[in-house]
Formats: sequence, structure tokens, C-alpha cells
Amino acid sequence: MSRSLSAAGYACQLCRNRDRLIDMVDSQLPDILLLRLDEKEEGIFSLISQVKEKGVKRILLLVKAGQEALVNGGLFAGGDDYLCLPVRQYELQTRISVLARQIMPDVKQHYYLKYGHYEFARYPNDLIVSGKSIRLTAKEFDLALLFFRHIGMPLSRAHIAEAIWDMDGNEMIRTIDTHVSRVRNKLNLKPKNGFLLEQVYGFGYQLLSLAEK
Repeated sequence: MSRSLSAAGYACQLCRNRDRLIDMVDSQLPDILLLRLDEKEEGIFSLISQVKEKGVKRILLLVKAGQEALVNGGLFAGGDDYLCLPVRQYELQTRISVLARQIMPDVKQHYYLKYGHYEFARYPNDLIVSGKSIRLTAKEFDLALLFFRHIGMPLSRAHIAEAIWDMDGNEMIRTIDTHVSRVRNKLNLKPKNGFLLEQVYGFGYQLLSLAEK
């Protein structure tokens, strides 16, 4: 789950025991806490109340199928929503997005960029093209945004590798080319949509705005 949420732009930390969780809440105070409910875990409801009193804004409860009876107690103790395990990746990201916007309603406004039919929002990463949500990995999202922030400017593979992967460009040629191809296809960067992502031979890539020509 942490990998899925990290890919969506969230900073995640995994806690495997109660003491570690309390220490983390005391030192970092997360905005959203995912907490697994287990009928074998003693004092789980008091733990929910405890972390909520410490200032955790939203708690998403995770419960195994067949243990839904735990949900009422968890919600009464301070939980805000719940999901049944196993959790589907897209459902998890959507539910977290809803909770994030409840506690930070203006977050999309502060991290929102629009280029023609392409709308980028941060935290969580979200790309809307002509009103349709496009699912991208974290690297694909960052790469697409890099091109749109440098429209008309040729970007070398070395620059792309450093900006997106923090690595040397010579080691990333195939990876870069693969990701560029995916971004081009997923975003449908073709003349009919007003943008063209093209290769600069022997150098890198550039995104052209055909509306500006």
C-alpha cells in the first residue's frame, strides 16, 4: 500500500507495532493514518482514540472481509472511513484523495497547472485530459509535467535523467526513451490535441505547442 500511495505523490511511513506508531504520531503528526483493524489486537479502539486526540486529522480503517463488525467500534472510536482488505490500488488512492481534500480543501488550487486540455494537480498527483482522468506512475507524471513546464525548449537526456531520476543520463537512455514513449501515448500528444512531443536527434526531446506556431 505504501508503494501505491508513494506513486500517487504521498509521503508514507510504515509502522509495524503500537509503540512505533505512537512515537511517529508524537514526532511527525501525520495528516492521514491508515490503521488495520484486527479482532485479535487488544485495545485497538483505545489506540484509535489516542492517536485522534494527539491531532491526527483523518483515520482510514482497514478490515478483513468477514470482520466488518469491527468497523462500528472503530468509527465510534474516531475512525473516519474504512476499506475492506484486500484493497484495490485505485480505490485506495481515491479514498485517500477524498480524505486529503477534506482536511486541505485548497490543496488542488495551490498545486494546479493547466495547459490547454491538460490539467495537472499535485498531492495527490492527478492528470485530467479533456475532462478524463489519466492514470500515470509517479515518474510518468513528473516527466509529463517537466515537458509542459518547458514547452518549446529542447531537454537533453542528461537533464531529464537528473531531474526525474537524479542519475546520470548515460545510464538511463533506454529508461528515458521508454518513459517518454509511454507519456506520449497516454497523453495522446498529437497535433489534434495541440501538442507534439518529438525527439531531438542525438540530444533528447522537446514538447511543442502547436497553438503557438
